Amino acid sequence: MPPVCGEGHSFLASVDLHSHEARATLAWAESVTLVSQTGVPDDVFEELGRHFSDQEIVDLTVIVASMNAWNRMEISFRQGPARRAEG
Repeated sequence: MPPVCGEGHSFLASVDLHSHEARATLAWAESVTLVSQTGVPDDVFEELGRHFSDQEIVDLTVIVASMNAWNRMEISFRQGPARRAEG
């Protein structure tokens, strides 16, 4: 079962036109982002491994983790597009 995000709607439900690789990438990014809720399920990891090498999985995970870190800093420091526009 794909992770759920937003207002109780699965993000992946809206990407059915993407390739299997894109769907696996999005499922991985969402699972890593919501790790406290998903635990990054084995089936998500296994599906990603069907499409990408170990090094590509490492690279993707570093990208996801970096974006999550930047987002958390912006939120924590009360930054972001709306705040910058006000300032």
